[in-house]
Amino acid sequence: MKRPNNEHKTSMRDPEKENLKITRDPMTSLRQTDLIELPAAVETRIEDTFRIIRSGEASEKTNKESESTNRNRGRMSRLRRSAAITAASVLLLGAGLTGIGFASPSFAKAMQSVPILGGIFSMYGDHGLQTAEEEGFVQPSELTETIGDLTVGVRNVVFDGTRIALEVFREGEGPLYNDGDPNHPEHGIFENVSAFYGQQSLNPSYRAAGDGTVLMTMDYALGEALPDKFELSLSLELAGVDQPFEFEVPVESNTPKIVIEQPQMPKELIERGIFVDRVIVTPVTTQVVFHLRPRAEDTKGTFVHADDIEMSNIMHDELGSEYRSLSGMGEPESEAGSKQYYQFEPVNTQARTLKLGFDMPGEQDGKPYTHIEMEVLIPSDS
Repeated sequence: MKRPNNEHKTSMRDPEKENLKITRDPMTSLRQTDLIELPAAVETRIEDTFRIIRSGEASEKTNKESESTNRNRGRMSRLRRSAAITAASVLLLGAGLTGIGFASPSFAKAMQSVPILGGIFSMYGDHGLQTAEEEGFVQPSELTETIGDLTVGVRNVVFDGTRIALEVFREGEGPLYNDGDPNHPEHGIFENVSAFYGQQSLNPSYRAAGDGTVLMTMDYALGEALPDKFELSLSLELAGVDQPFEFEVPVESNTPKIVIEQPQMPKELIERGIFVDRVIVTPVTTQVVFHLRPRAEDTKGTFVHADDIEMSNIMHDELGSEYRSLSGMGEPESEAGSKQYYQFEPVNTQARTLKLGFDMPGEQDGKPYTHIEMEVLIPSDS
């Protein structure tokens, strides 16, 4: 599928047309020489942005508890403090800045040189979601529903065949989600969500992504694999609304994908009943799926169980790059064993070997845990 061009570019300034002689960065000149009166609405939104940045970490919430073992390792990256000025610039240049026309002419000219980021995936997403926006994998979509005095919508979907990310928004003023008193939520605050493909729950999680917006991800489809194209059934509950907002969201995988089936296993993992089923590599996510053999097959008493194993937080390649774990989840242990799903950041396109680490309880030698690594080869003709 041909990727749409979602790149945002700012045209270069023409000094002759502006009749200006530029001798230094326009923003520096602005700070040193101009006194600018901003509209109150603009000042308020800038203050809100810096408050989010200073907090260091936006709230995250997992909607639905299940019997599954969920090892969430920091789903969604923290907003970098170094993005402060850019975030404020995006805020000024983005939608909803009706008062910007009243700023000084020198301010408006200076802002022409500030690059504009694409949207919440660039500002609030992890490295993979940022890549999705940069490379044009975000699928434009806008669905809205109005109930009473509230209008809620879904837009901008990312799906790489492994995880789904989308933007949920509510029109009007005020936050859509906060971590205030759950027993007394304000009218229109986001409270609950369910997401399904048919009868299959997609285990959604979400976090605030600016005023009136939530960034939602669905990392796991426990059970059967998702098709490349389907409709996602989304049900959103808001405080003060008697019925949920319901959407059928078109979802389609549009990224290249490498699927590595049953890579060669080291003896140390085989003895512990651990088998990697597949590794899926996309520009947005790297997923590792492995299973634990059932206890009935543990004739030597060496198998580990679901509660005793997890993947290391960092995955490496032969180039020395590191890839953080985004999250992890395991199916309940049964007579057939247990499947485990882990998400990592996308890997360098030049990498040809991934190094996966598995941590489990130590042996009788007093070590706090045992760490075993395995290598997975990425096809060179991919």
